[in-house]
Amino acid sequence: MEFLGKTYIKNKDENFKEFLESLGLAEDKVKALLSFDQKNCLKKDGDDYLMVFDNADGEKVLKFKNGVEFDEEITPIVNSKTTFTLDGNVLHQIQNLGTVIINIKRDFSADQLVMTVTTNLWDGTARRYFKRM
Repeated sequence: MEFLGKTYIKNKDENFKEFLESLGLAEDKVKALLSFDQKNCLKKDGDDYLMVFDNADGEKVLKFKNGVEFDEEITPIVNSKTTFTLDGNVLHQIQNLGTVIINIKRDFSADQLVMTVTTNLWDGTARRYFKRM
């Protein structure tokens, strides 16, 4: 688990715009999310894990236990039942927003992170590629 505690920064996307549009986001929000070079870092904290990432509103930290569902505030008006499951170097995340289910797979290696995103609202697959800082 050499990737724990390492920070990765986004360097390219595939089909991410189409994924965001499938969620019904406003064009200005889609543009902002596409232009932002997000960082991701997974840390171990005792029996818990911390998924640390930044977004346009600043740094966000999600504390979780492997395989245990918790309530996640995505925005002040959007909440999710979220589960993270770490299996070797792959972190699976399921966000259940009721009518929308988002699956995120983060595949970590020593020098890169590949994030694959799917949803029940869209037949496509989006990928985000991150390089280690």
